[in-house]
Amino acid sequence: TEYVGGGELYDLVNEYVKLPEQVVRIYVAEIALAL
Repeated sequence: TEYVGGGELYDLVNEYVKLPEQVVRIYVAEIALAL
């Protein structure tokens, strides 16, 4: 496994009621690159 700074996406989603758009863009881009 690789180190991911900032924790897991699950933890981030639980922290916010609604994720900021900029945060969503970053995670969607990272997921797309991983595919």
